[in-house]
Amino acid sequence: GSIVFGWISDRSRDPFKLLVITQMTAAILSVLLSQFLGGGQFFFAKLIYSFRENFPLLMTAQSLILFGILVIPTFFLGAAFPIVNKLYTRSFDGIGRSVGTAYAVNTVGAILGSFAAGFVMIPFMGKENALRIAGGLQFFTAIGGGFYVFYNAGKAGIRRALISAGCIGLGIVFFTSFPSWNRMLLSYGRYRDFRSIEGDLLRTSWTEALFKGNDILARQERGRSLVFYGDGIGGFTTVETLTDSLGTVRYSLLNSGKPDASSHGDRSTQTLLAHLPLLFHPDPKKVMVLGLASGMTAGEALVYPIEGLDVVEISDEVVKACRFFPKWNNKVLENPVSKVILQDGRNHLALTNAVYDVIVSEPSNPWMAGLANLYSKEFFETVKTRLRGNGIFVQWIHSYEMDWRVFSMVGRTFASVFPESAMFATLTGVGDYLLVGFRERLDLDLETASGRVKYAQGSANMSLPDALLLFNLIVSEDLKHVFGDGPLHTDNRPRLEFAAPRALYKSGDEVDQKIRERRTVSKATRDVLEAGSKSELLLDMVEFSSSVLSPLFMLFDPERALPQERARFLALVDGFCGANLVGDYSVFPEAGSRRRCAETQAELMKAQAVSRPDEPDLFFSLGIALREAGEREKAVEAFEKAASLDSEHLRVRNSLGVEYLISGDLAKAEGLFREALKIHPGYATAFFNLAQVSLRRGEKGEAISHLRKGLSFENNAAAKDLLRRLLLS
Repeated sequence: GSIVFGWISDRSRDPFKLLVITQMTAAILSVLLSQFLGGGQFFFAKLIYSFRENFPLLMTAQSLILFGILVIPTFFLGAAFPIVNKLYTRSFDGIGRSVGTAYAVNTVGAILGSFAAGFVMIPFMGKENALRIAGGLQFFTAIGGGFYVFYNAGKAGIRRALISAGCIGLGIVFFTSFPSWNRMLLSYGRYRDFRSIEGDLLRTSWTEALFKGNDILARQERGRSLVFYGDGIGGFTTVETLTDSLGTVRYSLLNSGKPDASSHGDRSTQTLLAHLPLLFHPDPKKVMVLGLASGMTAGEALVYPIEGLDVVEISDEVVKACRFFPKWNNKVLENPVSKVILQDGRNHLALTNAVYDVIVSEPSNPWMAGLANLYSKEFFETVKTRLRGNGIFVQWIHSYEMDWRVFSMVGRTFASVFPESAMFATLTGVGDYLLVGFRERLDLDLETASGRVKYAQGSANMSLPDALLLFNLIVSEDLKHVFGDGPLHTDNRPRLEFAAPRALYKSGDEVDQKIRERRTVSKATRDVLEAGSKSELLLDMVEFSSSVLSPLFMLFDPERALPQERARFLALVDGFCGANLVGDYSVFPEAGSRRRCAETQAELMKAQAVSRPDEPDLFFSLGIALREAGEREKAVEAFEKAASLDSEHLRVRNSLGVEYLISGDLAKAEGLFREALKIHPGYATAFFNLAQVSLRRGEKGEAISHLRKGLSFENNAAAKDLLRRLLLS
């Protein structure tokens, strides 16, 4: 921009007019492009999805697109300096002084502008308003300055005055209207979890993704409500609600589009983060939790007789969002024992004089920009200096969206500072682990935990009948054996900062499989587990897992149980099914409990359907429950109702097709499976079901073709086995 407009200004008869026009144009384009970027989430989701397997190509594509977008306003912004120099330089003799003065003013303005944006405008006004004000100031300053100069030169005139007034009027309308982003769509980031929009990504062209992306995403937000939006210097924080098919309102807290806490999901992780160290520590008095989020973890600490709880949170917006979770966080913000410290967690630990018995670290994922420093060797060392002699440190880490190289580096770094440590699994089912480090000696003492379990039983978020079951969650008591030798993540060599984003789109169970292969528990732990009653322990685990909404009913076989054990099991089934939506009835071990649960769920959903007759997801869930309860005709009616309410409901069409396949109506079944493939061209289940239709018709070649297509999208063991048998027959 400076090169081009420097050349143009040398040949312009009115460089000041050129300056006014270029700065007005830059202001308008900056705001228009910010509006585009704020509404371009689906386009960028398609970009990431398309190149997710090739990280260098993805980075190149993103960089080129962003360069192409940002170069447009910056091209006009670059006009300012050469034109100002042209206007300000009166003679060749004074060119050095003139250019130096202009450069100095430009530098001071750039510094003040950056400071004002970063420390004043964005924190206090939010990004949208900051962009409006910055763009408006540039636009109106250009108009005002131009009119002032022309007026002093006697060139204002009625025509220029009217043009200026018109521009001011249009500018007011424009800069008070844009940028205006759809906060509901921004709330949930589609840059990492593509499952719900994969069909849209596959069937949508790039042009449609660019211009119709928001309309496509809006369908995904059905049933969600945005109850809080806070924008600050560290990003934006939102709270969403979703009413499920049983009428339960679920709350989720998201930071910059990434879910970080919820009232129902990840409950085992959020609760165990607090309970594990507070059960195994003999007498904890002072606790620190790094990361507030919903406040559930911090709130769980308050059920113990502690004297002080420091919750360190960097974002004031998260603190505001936390107030939507009092039912689940024990009103942690109002408790006199707890103190919220608005500070960077690492800085707090480095500068405070406080020492703690327990420190819990639950930051967001390490692939989030800037968070890898909360997983470094130096951070762990700082934590260790802030622990009392028998202190315990717990660090959350996940295995999903990672490969073994990244995961093992985090674990190895942790173990290098806390050699006396263990790793526990939570029950989320998606690869959440807790690294538990002891400042002195690894001491997982059952007697200590059993003596303190009475405090844990005061929790409203979980039921822990016996501390013994926690020993079943131990993955390893020898982290050096699990993670082996290799590089560490340090401040000077921040490998994780760059490696974690590369592994973000990794899928599969490589990490969990390696963890299972290297599982090591001590003889003392094995003795503890073998000493207890197996049936009692299994029922305790069922009770705990169902209370944290990660049910493990399959652990227990009620058909071989004693009458009192079966009665307890069925009571747990009834309690769970009467309060929580069940999406998959295969979590229950036998047909009797599955049917029992489905009947309970169906009755609850029928009551909801009276007041919510237009919600397809409700009727889909009702159809699943009725099918499991053996009422297949009514299930078909519910599926048909859901299909009529949503023309693009993928699972409804597949489920309805399965019902027609079972009943022998192959034409209807095939039609529904093909409809599902129009909605989601890569939906492997529909291909596998089409293979079943073809087999019913005796079309072996067609069945093989469908199986191969399905397997190109999903590695399914049953489909592989069927294909092998067909090829050999």
